[in-house]
Amino acid sequence: MVLVIVGGLNWGLYVFGQYLVRSRLGWISILEKGLCLNSHGM
Repeated sequence: MVLVIVGGLNWGLYVFGQYLVRSRLGWISILEKGLCLNSHGM
């Protein structure tokens, strides 16, 4: 029972970490695209 709970927590943390990394990378790429558009616009 305890192993199942610990395994579930580890899996949840892993999925949550992957989500944070992907969302952060997505924001970085969006910001980079915005900066590139601004520099080309000027």
